[in-house]
Amino acid sequence: DGGLTQRAQLNSYTIVKYFGEDKDVIVPSKYKGLEVSKIGSFAFADLEINNLYFSKTVKELQEFAFENSVVKNVYYDGSLEEWCSIIFSNKHSNPLNLGGSFHLLNENSAWYEITEIVVPSTISTINAYAFQGFNKLTSVEIPSSIIHIGASAFEQCLKLEKVYYDGTVESWLNFDLGDSYSNPMLYAKQIYMMNENSEWDVVKEIVIPDGTLEIPQY
Repeated sequence: DGGLTQRAQLNSYTIVKYFGEDKDVIVPSKYKGLEVSKIGSFAFADLEINNLYFSKTVKELQEFAFENSVVKNVYYDGSLEEWCSIIFSNKHSNPLNLGGSFHLLNENSAWYEITEIVVPSTISTINAYAFQGFNKLTSVEIPSSIIHIGASAFEQCLKLEKVYYDGTVESWLNFDLGDSYSNPMLYAKQIYMMNENSEWDVVKEIVIPDGTLEIPQY
């Protein structure tokens, strides 16, 4: 079982605690024929992990799952869309909350490090803490389909330099942001929007649309 203690639920398992000493940890997608769907509170607290592999079957990471743990690399076999939908119960539940590298599989099923993110236009929400601690992230492209970015979604993305947004100033002002760390511009130096030729232009001036009664917080 790789040093993992599991707890059965109705149709799935939760990782309760890791007792192993190996610094390369694999969270299985299944245990005894059922999916592993959650990582429990404090399951991986106070550890040093070089490489953490876990599956898209994991839908929720409970409070303090990785409190005070240094995780250098996370390898996730799902899509970016699925990652954005994971429920991170608080900032200590994201394995990269103290900073590290995030990896996905490419079309050749080879791992590659994520330094640029294109958020899929198929989703409307980036969940809280989703990209917290992605300290190799340099740019993010946000589609106009996004209407909500959860708390601390981009906290500690210290190398983030560029934000690309394919919507308008008006739709940007309508974002529902969880807190100041939800806004990627907290760290980024430049924001780009589409011009009339559908090309990216760096925004140097902003014209607040007529009829705007309030500029939202953050």
